[in-house]
Order: sequence, then C-alpha cells, then structure tokens
Amino acid sequence: MTDNNDQSDSEVDFNVNENGRGESREYQEGQFDEAYGGFYRRGPRPNIKPDPYSGDEDWDQYLEYFEDCAELSQWNEKEKLLYLATSLKQQARMHYSSLPVAEKR
Repeated sequence: MTDNNDQSDSEVDFNVNENGRGESREYQEGQFDEAYGGFYRRGPRPNIKPDPYSGDEDWDQYLEYFEDCAELSQWNEKEKLLYLATSLKQQARMHYSSLPVAEKR
C-alpha cells in the first residue's frame, strides 16, 4: 500500500544547474538587494566559522577574510562580534581577555 503523502521523484522540485549541480527551488529563488550589490538567495544561511586568528598573521588580511565570512553567512553585528571573539587564539585571545567587558561587547 502506498502513502499518498509521499512524493515521487518526478514530483520533487529539484533542478540541475548548468554546472550539473542540483539545487532545490529554495536555493534558486531569491531577491535582488541593492545593499548587497545583487542577487541574494533565500533559505538557510551557510554556517561558516572563520579560521582562528592567533595574532601572528596580518590583522588587515584576516579582518578582510572575516568580513567575507560574515557577509556570506549574513551575520548581524552581535553575531559578528561573537564569531570574532570565538575565533581569537593564543596571544590575540589573551589580549581580548584583558579588555574591560564594555570594550568586549
């Protein structure tokens, strides 16, 4: 006996793009957003955690990389702060830990 709630493969809204990768309609549909300079897709946000920063690397390069991760993941300002704080390691973490609470947040 078949369940009428099950969808056969032909009923599932699943498409293959020009690269041969499948994308569901949820990821294909989106909206044009001037603030982001173009097309932004809807659906679940990617969950990207930036690589750790120890203080040995160039800060400006790391910050640029971090901002790219933040934009891709669509983090708000509080999320950016918390992801940055959790990505600090070694001497960078020690410096952050020594800051007054008001400066950390």
